[in-house]
Amino acid sequence: MSRYEHESGTIVIPTKAWPKFRKAIIEAWNERQDKLYQIAQRLRKELPAKLKGKESWEWDDAFADACRGAGCEDREDTYRIRIAIYRERKWRAPQRKSFPKLPISKSCQLSLGEPKIVLSNEKHAVAWIVPENNHACESAREHPMWSALCRELDKIKWTRGSGGQILGNDEYNRDCGDDYEGGGGSYVTAEWGPNVKKPSPVSPPPFGGIGAPMMSPFFGRGRGYW
Repeated sequence: MSRYEHESGTIVIPTKAWPKFRKAIIEAWNERQDKLYQIAQRLRKELPAKLKGKESWEWDDAFADACRGAGCEDREDTYRIRIAIYRERKWRAPQRKSFPKLPISKSCQLSLGEPKIVLSNEKHAVAWIVPENNHACESAREHPMWSALCRELDKIKWTRGSGGQILGNDEYNRDCGDDYEGGGGSYVTAEWGPNVKKPSPVSPPPFGGIGAPMMSPFFGRGRGYW
């Protein structure tokens, strides 16, 4: 069943914690780029023989299966590997620049396909942005960088004025809101900060439970909803 949804928000990091937090997020990104480059090199050697003679309708699934077998399950990263080693019906050697690493100390934007993580030195803040699409939030939260982001946010000792919320909405919540005043508005999908209590481990209600507490990948000062 389709579920068009989106979410976005900015989390302000305490000033003293910012350098360490930024470094951890960018290092996680850079380690991911190293891993993807290594997978691309490996698949460039293995796949031409394995995919030879396969029909076009078999090719995509076989390539995705090979990526998963090599340790890459994210769809966007699978696409990046594919265009790095196979373009215009020709096999090519992957280039390091196709999997760019970033400086540890600078502001940056980490593109996860449509979703993105934005790190701002000026604001000492991280933004999580998932544009509207079918199962967009669900897919975005499957990316390893979402897990890395939650893990590092959960380590922070929050201070007054720090923290923030991620707000989202979906087509079903908007439609249900037509029945009452003020309904259909955005809801909190995750939050961190000094006044956010540890979430209780609960099972998500059927179909995600619009706005209901969820089992999150972080069990500290952050709180997640789905």
